[in-house]
Amino acid sequence: MSLLSNAPIELTKRLEEIRLLESRRSQRLAVQEKDTDFARLADMAGDRRRQSNSIDVPFSLTQQNG
Repeated sequence: MSLLSNAPIELTKRLEEIRLLESRRSQRLAVQEKDTDFARLADMAGDRRRQSNSIDVPFSLTQQNG
């Protein structure tokens, strides 16, 4: 059989397989997928990656080691 041919093919699946696939889909994830704002998520990820140019050391630690 050639993959480039336009001949129709018949695909059969057992009903149990389809039910199993459908049952694995979480309704919560399906709703979450539609409502995902990827631009907002990208902005939040950028906030977490910011690095400071200095390190804050408590004054009490500097006196103990000094």
